[in-house]
Amino acid sequence: MLRYSGPSNGSIILGAFECARCAHQTSALVGTIFERTHLPLTKWFQALELFLLPDGISAMRLSQVIQVT
Repeated sequence: MLRYSGPSNGSIILGAFECARCAHQTSALVGTIFERTHLPLTKWFQALELFLLPDGISAMRLSQVIQVT
């Protein structure tokens, strides 16, 4: 059984899941392309949505829209 051990204040930061039996901790992001990102997932999802537009988006415009450098 896994129990969630993250913020309980409504924050969207993903916490860890911990095994109640052995106390092993893992995150929902482990093993995904987002595992070691420092950007919030909302920025990634916004970028993916813009990238998949029929006409696409340039890298320069994408960085301006999602406000990253």
